[in-house]
Amino acid sequence: MKHKISSAGGLTGLSLAIAVVIVCGVSFGPSSMQARLIEQQKTTGDWRTLSELDVGSGSTIPSGRHVFFHVPSQVDTIDREVLLGGRGTQVLYWGYCFPGENDAGNLPQSVGFPGKIFLSEAERARRKAIAQRQNAFMPFRPLSAQPQRLTEEGPIRHQLDTFRGGMTCYIMTDKPLPIGIDSDNDGLNSQLEREHNTNPQIADTDEDGLSDGIEVRMGTNTGRRDTDGDGLIDGIEDANHNGRFDGDETDPRNIDSDGDSLCDGFCHVFKVRKMCKDNKGTQCIDIPYGQMLGEDKNFNGKVDKGETDPRKPSTSGDGINDDVRFYKCLLDGKKDC
Repeated sequence: MKHKISSAGGLTGLSLAIAVVIVCGVSFGPSSMQARLIEQQKTTGDWRTLSELDVGSGSTIPSGRHVFFHVPSQVDTIDREVLLGGRGTQVLYWGYCFPGENDAGNLPQSVGFPGKIFLSEAERARRKAIAQRQNAFMPFRPLSAQPQRLTEEGPIRHQLDTFRGGMTCYIMTDKPLPIGIDSDNDGLNSQLEREHNTNPQIADTDEDGLSDGIEVRMGTNTGRRDTDGDGLIDGIEDANHNGRFDGDETDPRNIDSDGDSLCDGFCHVFKVRKMCKDNKGTQCIDIPYGQMLGEDKNFNGKVDKGETDPRKPSTSGDGINDDVRFYKCLLDGKKDC
């Protein structure tokens, strides 16, 4: 039977029992306690160990099980969110890392846990909500009977955000977590690199100016330089490379950021369109199949002379959309529209 983490109750089941074992057995010292706990996995199917090789090549931490993992020795340091797949705001998880011999940076804690404790952002938010309910003032209860003010996380507080090579840690999570190292420092661990089919040794697999990690978070294609096909590569559209669509940029996920029916860059229209000067169907022209149209004709991410602004439906600000001006230009027989 697997022991799970419920969203209402948080960390439950056997995870509470293991906490009691740690508190009662801290006098054994970190090394003997580590060996004692890892030995227990041999007697029950609810335990799993991920070796340095497992973590280095990328693996998945199963939910509702007690898992030990070893951070590969070749790692200098790695951020908690990168190591655990950037799921901290969505997933409830908690754990701790055993201190190494004479490790002054990861000493046993006063609450009885060996080493330092880490809690996901979601778990910390859950604990904070519970503490706020427990600490709520009851207007009809005597002051002497009011609840004592508690810390947001209780006696177990988040302490660890940076993991070092060689660490052995325990974790329990309510949903599977991708765990791995980040050899190219692009913000994706080795498991996520495998899932997204990116190169774990190259930070920007498609060489569009945006790292693989930023593209995954933003929702652009890590294997295609121009995700939306508007002629502008993703790194030009997200000019500050922060993984967000800011107001002074075009959206690399949208071929027409300002909604004026013209490509942000300069692209082909693969359908025939008939344009007329009046409703009578006279003085008409056909926009041929494969017609090039767009706003940033030289693909440099700037509004140059003779171009319209792909961030504004009406570049001139007079209320007439850029596409209307473009088609009027064609109707007037001009070539450079």
